[in-house]
Amino acid sequence: MSASDEELLLQLALKQRQARRSGRTLIITVAAAVACAVVGWAVLFQLRPLIKSIPLLPLGSVTTALLWIGIVAFAAAALLVAGGWAFARPGKPWGKEMPGVCPRCENLTLREALVEVEKRDGAGLNVGPKGIVILCDTRRCEYTSVKVTTRTRA
Repeated sequence: MSASDEELLLQLALKQRQARRSGRTLIITVAAAVACAVVGWAVLFQLRPLIKSIPLLPLGSVTTALLWIGIVAFAAAALLVAGGWAFARPGKPWGKEMPGVCPRCENLTLREALVEVEKRDGAGLNVGPKGIVILCDTRRCEYTSVKVTTRTRA
C-alpha cells in the first residue's frame, strides 16, 4: 500500500463530502430539469402549434412526433427533479453511519464509504485505487481513516 493511494482516496472522499454539503449537485440537477422543461414547453406550446398552422402540409406524423418529444422532455424534467430530491440533497450526510466514537472529538458522528478513484489505462480499464474511507462528520473535527482494498495497478 503506497501512501499516494491513501492520499488519493482521502482527497476524493473529502471532495465528495464537500460537494454534497455545498448543494452544487442539486443545483446542477435542477438546472438540467429546468432546461428539459423549457425544451418540452417550446416543442409542445410553441413549435407544434406553429407547424400546425401551416396550410396544406401533411402533419400526421410530424405533430405526433413533436407531441411525444414534448412529453418525453417533461418526463425527463420530472425524473431529474425526483432524482435530485432523492440523491442530491445537501442535508443528506456523506457515506453511511458507522458505529463507534470518533477518537479525536469523541462524538458519535463517524461515517464510512467505499471510494474508488477513476484512473483509466490505455485499454480503458479502471486502474485507480479503491478503499474504505472513514470520516468524522463533526464540522471542526478532521479525523480520517483510509483502508485501501485495491491498490493502483500499473
